[in-house]
Amino acid sequence: MSADSGQETGHLLRQVLVHVGVAVEQPVPRDDLIRQALG
Repeated sequence: MSADSGQETGHLLRQVLVHVGVAVEQPVPRDDLIRQALG
């Protein structure tokens, strides 16, 4: 495992946490969350 893949994983985890936090703070239809997650 290279340092780059480790950084990418950390970045993805951070994005997931942000999405989860947003979902908890202001619930939105799951379709919207999926669309956001896919970019």
